[in-house]
Amino acid sequence: MDSVQPRPAGTSYSVAIVRDGKVYFANRGGVSPDAKYMLASVTKQFTAAAILALEDEGKLKLSDTVPKFLPGLASWNQLTIKSLLNHQTTLPDYVSGVPYINGAAFNSGISLPSLLAMIARSTGTPTRRACLQYSNSNYAALAAIVEAASGKSFGAYLSERVFGPAGMTSTSYSGDVLVGVQQGHFQNGAATPNYNSSWANGAGGVVTTARDMAKWNIKLMEGFLNIVDRAHDDVVAGSCMPGGMPSRYAYGWFVRPDGALEHSGAVEGYSNFNSVDQNNGVAVTVLTNYAGYSGGVAAFARALSNVAVGGPGGGASFCCTPWGKFGPGPNPSGLAGQQCFWGTPYGMAVGQTCN
Repeated sequence: MDSVQPRPAGTSYSVAIVRDGKVYFANRGGVSPDAKYMLASVTKQFTAAAILALEDEGKLKLSDTVPKFLPGLASWNQLTIKSLLNHQTTLPDYVSGVPYINGAAFNSGISLPSLLAMIARSTGTPTRRACLQYSNSNYAALAAIVEAASGKSFGAYLSERVFGPAGMTSTSYSGDVLVGVQQGHFQNGAATPNYNSSWANGAGGVVTTARDMAKWNIKLMEGFLNIVDRAHDDVVAGSCMPGGMPSRYAYGWFVRPDGALEHSGAVEGYSNFNSVDQNNGVAVTVLTNYAGYSGGVAAFARALSNVAVGGPGGGASFCCTPWGKFGPGPNPSGLAGQQCFWGTPYGMAVGQTCN
């Protein structure tokens, strides 16, 4: 990782690799596997797990529409909980498509109802889509549904039904100013302000450690809430992503054609990645407090996963698939010759042919 992308002073990363139930850690920057990082969009897998736990308790159905739990959003009556989970809505992304999250806004808090009202004002009547269009707004709404269906705060329900069963004793939902977390850094290496993270909600507000992420990944591979199998069964494939990029998504995860689940997370100050390959008994987590790793962290994690399943490692030659880069060496999906839709590190450019 260091040889690929220089690490500015004060930044760090914490890595956890699970292989056949055993856990291996690697840390840089003077941290331990217990150093805490903001997860950003890796949070979505936990929000989805909370929804599935509520379904398991009989407190909601994935076919329920949003107004059943959020009556103030009556115009969202075409959106089901499942359409939110799998990003099958026309809701604009509040991070980029709603005039709130910009610059100094990171320093101020916002309640979940206020954020949802702001999203609602920025759009007409949202509808369901047949394919995927990634939007953080979907997971903000899901966090509010968790609160309404459970009668508890989002953080409290996550702790009780998701973090607790997984043994994640150092994981929490941060709905306020970040405390006890590794200091974030911008892409230029400067430290980020200690901002209020309430805007992140179910789309990105979980704080955790590499050690706890290893516990989570093991729990998933053991069949927790049947999430892995359900993601495989219900994956939504589509080309509604910007630029017409195909993608596959279900329950807070991107689902690779080989069956592995993965998700990245990037926000000012943090870049993260988590993947679970149940077929090979391998999972990889990379947590960093440097926004400049937002592209490289995925490549790094995929390379580690490839090594852990017995594939080649190292080097700068990465194969890609139509939905993104895979890892070093021969392409395990047999998609050599396909073009890469996403710009990648190691000199790989959009449209470049995979070796």
